[in-house]
Amino acid sequence: MEINSIDCPKCGGNIPEQITQGKPFKCIHCGNTLVWPASQPKFILSIGIWLCPECGIDNDQNRDFCRNCGTALTKKCFQCNKAIYVGDNFCPNGHNYEKDKAKADTLSKVIIHRKPALSGASVKMGIIVDGKKIGELEQKEMISFNLSTGNHTIKAGPQSRSGISSGLSGQSSIKILPKRVYHIEISFSLAGVKFESSVAEK
Repeated sequence: MEINSIDCPKCGGNIPEQITQGKPFKCIHCGNTLVWPASQPKFILSIGIWLCPECGIDNDQNRDFCRNCGTALTKKCFQCNKAIYVGDNFCPNGHNYEKDKAKADTLSKVIIHRKPALSGASVKMGIIVDGKKIGELEQKEMISFNLSTGNHTIKAGPQSRSGISSGLSGQSSIKILPKRVYHIEISFSLAGVKFESSVAEK
């Protein structure tokens, strides 16, 4: 349930904001945090500083979980990994949490595993995605990164001073869907590079 605006019960100032049950918000006039607790069937606001979005109890600002019901009180910034209060939109470094979350929800994680060569020879493999080098892999190593929705090209081959050896390299096309985890195994032999892939939902 949502309400489009209210008057702050603390200072009386009007808050022209969409109020969603279970989502803390701040009064633009007095700065106090308010929340309509998720567990409260009637529209009753709790007022404080570090409010629990579930039960509405106020907590000390050094807590990660509510002292009453155990609900998480913090979330991690997608860019700098700083822990911030669940009711805040920006981290201390100025990153917009909601904007970054919307972007992250469209990304998928890709994990490339390097299978050991049957001969036991150690050949460093260069990994290029959409024409951009993202790293190098020794045997049994792996590398992970995020890709946006759409078609992408992954190229791998023995690393040389000038780049990837074109004669022994391999290339694979992959179609990325949102909110998935793609596992790609690459193996190398004198016959070239072989790709094997699997996918699972996040």
